[in-house]
Amino acid sequence: DNFGRVIDPNSLGMAYTPVSQSCNKLNVDVPDSMGFETHQAIKRVNKNVGGSTIDFVADRLNYKTTIELCKALAAEQIDAVALAIYNIEAYRQGMIIGDQTGIGKGRQAAAIIRYAVEQGLKPIFITEKPNLFSDIYRDLIAIGSGNLVPFIVNGKESKTDVKDEEGNVLHQALESKAQQV
Repeated sequence: DNFGRVIDPNSLGMAYTPVSQSCNKLNVDVPDSMGFETHQAIKRVNKNVGGSTIDFVADRLNYKTTIELCKALAAEQIDAVALAIYNIEAYRQGMIIGDQTGIGKGRQAAAIIRYAVEQGLKPIFITEKPNLFSDIYRDLIAIGSGNLVPFIVNGKESKTDVKDEEGNVLHQALESKAQQV
């Protein structure tokens, strides 16, 4: 069972081989101390959902085709989203994503927001900086969920506005009276 290869004997990482192989790959590394366990976990999920992580995630996120899913998320992101959804459904537990910058934590978070909405739940997104609300919304647009309208609980000010990449305001917090209704 080839679950990854060591990329540099002096490094502390190994290549991550996604289970969701038919989608674009990011070619990321995973700490070698976690590589085996990570691969075993996603393989276990793949087996428990009937053998297709891509079909499982496409179904739960309500994508009409796996091609549509592959346009929204890379293979490694699909694996992570599959693990998160499986943890929610099988164990009623969440998951912490500790990927480095540029791997797509925002896309993965957007996918879980989409999942929650598809399940009839109200997702809550909390972030350290108000400008990151715009970032998560751009990720929602990128995965085909730009129709979702956020309820911004911060005070109404320009830094809490949700903006597109050109700086146009897409969504604003309601006035404080309207938020309390």
